[in-house]
Amino acid sequence: MTEQLSVVFGLLALASLGIAVAAPALVATGRGPVIDRYGGWLAAAIAITAMSGSLYYSEIADYTPCLLCWWQRVFMYPIAIVMGAGLVLRRSVPAWQPAVLSVIGAGVSAYHYWLQVGPTDSVFCDIDNPCSVRWVDTLGVFSIPSMAFCGFVAIASLSVVRWRRGY
Repeated sequence: MTEQLSVVFGLLALASLGIAVAAPALVATGRGPVIDRYGGWLAAAIAITAMSGSLYYSEIADYTPCLLCWWQRVFMYPIAIVMGAGLVLRRSVPAWQPAVLSVIGAGVSAYHYWLQVGPTDSVFCDIDNPCSVRWVDTLGVFSIPSMAFCGFVAIASLSVVRWRRGY
């Protein structure tokens, strides 16, 4: 089951990259109101899916998160909780908040992925639980940090577009 879910998460990560490109393209072609109306919902759905995926991998699949995985959670979980609560309570979350968290989280994810594909270790890594371990390798590209990176980039794109449009 973990393998099948990893494929689903990998495909969702790929879709997130498409969303990251589509959001500014929609605004550039005059379809900005689509992002105004649905961008917050979409960013919240991406963040909640990423949070659920990380919880699945650690709590059900028993993959031990490394220190950089925890830092990615530090940036993704507040986005999911605040934006999810904002949608349920029908309150708007200022777009700059998820934008800032997602840009920092994307940096952590990119660094973590670089450690997985490169031959280097990091001072952040624990010898018993190194950051270079690839628990997931979907489609030869998507590991847990690369999937997180895709989610962060999509949330950043949606949030920056909404922020620039006054939300």
